[in-house]
Amino acid sequence: MLCGTWWIDVGQGGQGGQGRRGDACTPGGGRHDPGLRCGVQAPQDAALWHAVADGLQRDVDAGLRHLLNEDWLRAVAIRALVAAGTAPRAIRIEEPSPTGGRIDLVLRGHGADMDVEFKFPREPRATNAADTMAVGSVIADLARLAQRHAGRRIAVHLLEERFVGHLRRRTDVALLMRPGQELVITPEVAMRLPKSAVAMYDGRFPARPVTAICTLSRPIGDLVLQVLYVQ
Repeated sequence: MLCGTWWIDVGQGGQGGQGRRGDACTPGGGRHDPGLRCGVQAPQDAALWHAVADGLQRDVDAGLRHLLNEDWLRAVAIRALVAAGTAPRAIRIEEPSPTGGRIDLVLRGHGADMDVEFKFPREPRATNAADTMAVGSVIADLARLAQRHAGRRIAVHLLEERFVGHLRRRTDVALLMRPGQELVITPEVAMRLPKSAVAMYDGRFPARPVTAICTLSRPIGDLVLQVLYVQ
């Protein structure tokens, strides 16, 4: 077992999915496990990701929730980056990675050095949802980023309430995090996950542990935006 589970708020005004949050890192707040550590200093650019969250919130408020997907999430992030001063000519998308797959968003030159992977696991119905495969896909992104050489390697997750519940119930890997929490996924832990998860990154997980630090976790209606810095 890598770490314990906890509740997070995924709505406002008494909407479903809310609960009292237990801290998996501190005594008395849940199980303590060595894979999760609290009080870690995250990179100081949370304002950028709050701007992304603000943009997504405006889209949801405008009635566009049903149109959201990973491409939309990336476009909102690109707009926020440009508004924050990133030169448009520094931005590339879908760059092939030597370790397989493509990097969703790459910033190079003109003062930028960042790789970003976006994930928005969605299922048309809750019955027989491929949640374990989605977990494997999230870990595959973290593994791919960990093997890149960008100055900043970032995983951006937009999570539906149902999938948040799935992550909350898992006791083998803690992909649901809070700002200041650090998660370490060792190769041993990664390869002990269910086969449908491992199939998403088998042969491509690095020989060293993958570390992710949460810098943002923010509710957006029935969604949660989570931003992790990968090392």
